[in-house]
Amino acid sequence: MNHVTLQRLEVKFFDNPACVSSNPEAFFPEKGVPVLSIAAKAVCFACNHRQECFDYALLIDDRWAIMGGVTAHDRKPIRDEHKRVVKEAAKEGLSNEQISAEYGYSIKYVERLLEERIYLNGTVDGRFCNGKDN
Repeated sequence: MNHVTLQRLEVKFFDNPACVSSNPEAFFPEKGVPVLSIAAKAVCFACNHRQECFDYALLIDDRWAIMGGVTAHDRKPIRDEHKRVVKEAAKEGLSNEQISAEYGYSIKYVERLLEERIYLNGTVDGRFCNGKDN
């Protein structure tokens, strides 16, 4: 079985995920269409790859899809907390490897959290940015 976890990022796909036979639009619901969100979450909760998918969504900072049974909106505070903890640990002098071992995050995830810059217009790493490094 191929898998992705925050501790071991090697493969970016899963064998036979439950969502493969589902309506893809359900995983990208528009605001105000909770029925699709419920359907997508139900598929995720029945999937053997739920945790790996959730971890991968955190790693890539997905901002649109329901992954691992969690909406992008609901993942944001989790990732923000990870970022806070990682940056605090780095300020205390822990290396990326020590942070990885302490919190169970992959080195790549730790690096991404430490590299992100928040722009004044509210974007991260310039995504949806006005073209300026504010």
